[in-house]
Amino acid sequence: MRTGLAALEPSPEARWAVADLLFVFAVTIVIVPLQAAGEEYGYRGLIFRVAASWGHGPRSALVLGVVVSAVLFATIHLSADVWLNLQFVAVGVAFALITWRTGGLETAVVLHAANNVFGLLLALVLHADLGATTDRSSGAGSAAFLVPVVLLAIITSVIWYRTRHDGPRPTSGAGSPTPP
Repeated sequence: MRTGLAALEPSPEARWAVADLLFVFAVTIVIVPLQAAGEEYGYRGLIFRVAASWGHGPRSALVLGVVVSAVLFATIHLSADVWLNLQFVAVGVAFALITWRTGGLETAVVLHAANNVFGLLLALVLHADLGATTDRSSGAGSAAFLVPVVLLAIITSVIWYRTRHDGPRPTSGAGSPTPP
């Protein structure tokens, strides 16, 4: 089985029937965004807030929320590879910071869904072996897996910059006025 970026190269063993391509395409477009939204609601909507509630001040709450949600996010993806674990932790940290700065899950959900959909569509277009693209054993990853992390760091920086004057957006339960 090919691992890392080699898994995305078209292989003669990976023959796709048209019906299989259409089915996986439909599942990718419909189900994958829902799965990404579920992860965001679980990790950034629930775990982030619960872990942050353990802090005694705003800074310790933020650090606890970010670290606990990011580590659990990486843990649930069950990888034995260092590069993949770094990617999952970095993605978890970025999505937690984005959620905190925007005051909502919407941006993180869209970014997570776009990442997952783009990755699967790329594998489909290349007729890649989906089993090889999901290999998480030791040695399966490489430094190339950190390229999306750089893009996500740029997006997080832009969001941080755009919210620099206002700071993090308060949620309706945190002292902001409730709608009439």
